[in-house]
Amino acid sequence: HGDLALDEQLVGIAANADLLIYDATFTEEEMQTRRGWGHSTWPAGMRLRDRSGAKLVAFAHHEPLRIDGELDRMAVSAASAGVNAFFARQGMSIDL
Repeated sequence: HGDLALDEQLVGIAANADLLIYDATFTEEEMQTRRGWGHSTWPAGMRLRDRSGAKLVAFAHHEPLRIDGELDRMAVSAASAGVNAFFARQGMSIDL
């Protein structure tokens, strides 16, 4: 994040996708000390969804030490920030 040219390429790649699967390893707070690790946050995924016109975003690749309750709270925050987004879980399947 932060490289305008690469960010715009990502918007183009995700343009009008039916399903965008997005890395949501860290929280915004955690990202402050982990920038450049190759991971992202669910709010960044929401911004990409909004800019690209993707219809649905699934947040995946969660911090391995994050417990289910934390993911549940993040999912509630994501749901309050907009529709058409969810946190993927192990074993989940999606019909498109």
